[in-house]
Amino acid sequence: MTDTKYPDSVPSSPNDYKGGNDFRLKKLVLTTHTGEQFDLKNVFGSVNIYQDLFANTISADLTLIDASNLKSNLPILGHYETVDIEYETPGFGVLTYRFFTYAIPQRSVSSLGRSQTYTIKLVSPESYYNLRKQVGKSFSGPTDAMIGTVFSNYLSDGSKQLIINSPTISNERRFVIPYWHPFYTINWLCARSLSSENINACNYLFFERSNAESGRTEFVLSTIEKLIKQPTKKSYTYRQPRLRKEFRGSRDINYEFSNITAIEFLEEGDRLSEIMSGRFSGTILTHDIITQKHQETTLKYQEEFKKTSHVEKFYPISDSQREWFSGFFDANYMYLPKHSFLHDGITDNDYHELWSLKRKSLLKSILSKKVAIEVPGDSSVTVGDIVYLDIPRIQAINKDTEDLDPTDSGRYLVIEVMHRINPLGYTTTMKLVRDSLPEPVATASIGEETNA
Repeated sequence: MTDTKYPDSVPSSPNDYKGGNDFRLKKLVLTTHTGEQFDLKNVFGSVNIYQDLFANTISADLTLIDASNLKSNLPILGHYETVDIEYETPGFGVLTYRFFTYAIPQRSVSSLGRSQTYTIKLVSPESYYNLRKQVGKSFSGPTDAMIGTVFSNYLSDGSKQLIINSPTISNERRFVIPYWHPFYTINWLCARSLSSENINACNYLFFERSNAESGRTEFVLSTIEKLIKQPTKKSYTYRQPRLRKEFRGSRDINYEFSNITAIEFLEEGDRLSEIMSGRFSGTILTHDIITQKHQETTLKYQEEFKKTSHVEKFYPISDSQREWFSGFFDANYMYLPKHSFLHDGITDNDYHELWSLKRKSLLKSILSKKVAIEVPGDSSVTVGDIVYLDIPRIQAINKDTEDLDPTDSGRYLVIEVMHRINPLGYTTTMKLVRDSLPEPVATASIGEETNA
């Protein structure tokens, strides 16, 4: 349940925690383009804040139950109005967001015509900055420096920092950007970036996330490999609710807070799609227009798997001689031209053989198993975190059977987070993925001897 009596920006004690959906809404203020401010805490119906590892910015929507015709009287026009949101989960610090309005897609008027309900669409300011400018210049140096320059010169207003979590190789590279929007430019450079920590980990992403320690949002440039190397941040358990350890015993708040209230397995792997998209194998044919040399490079995921880090330890399917998915080299075939010495002193500016096939394979692989969970509201969780799921076997068991499911339990990478806040409570929905298994898949059929 919401409590709006706490002072702004002052963290509340964990002892104030009242239940699994508890939160403190400290600020919900709309500022019009003329500078007029209005406190929305008493008229909001819900706030949803969306974070996505594969999106460049955070977005939100705000639903108002309006009996004062604020839309016309303020007015709310989607014309650079800002919405400031400040809230916390007790014990996890205060989080602050600033959004710009951009749309009100639908309004519903009550049957008496004295109130209306509508949802205001919100985006981070950088989404507007991105559309107002285009990048038309040449860059030289490592790609992480190029991305930093684009961010600071075209997107940043000084309120957020860029965290370069994974440095790129220091090789001199040169690109001429032909009037692209900043985020398109950054994503294009991410695709061509090679990690100095592991050149095979060419799965760079550029995204915005919340940071519970600083209380604000930040932009991050990172490989997926660097994210999955992090220690587990949270553990969640899917069990029947147990609010007391024993009858009339003390309340187990930690259990409430880590208990999964809903779970859905979204995908276990689509092998046809994975073969066609180049997850397991592929071929790239490059043609250097200067030297007139052709070079054919193939990818076999069964071999590439060992060259990068993964969420769990083991190959996602049976790693045996009968694993034939990695043998369809023509299933994903690409032809790409090259131009040696396109720039003086740079032998190869493209490195197509090093990233084109691997990036496609790595990005498809990390999404092979998807799980969605809903938990009590938690302002500290963000995209890019690693969480652990403790999931029981979905079957009848006896006292001698291990309750933990060996294939569904384990570590996962958080790729989407939705914080949902309304006057009745606060929940967090997460989409989790992984590209590997905590235990190896059996390589023998039932009745056969297993491999040693």
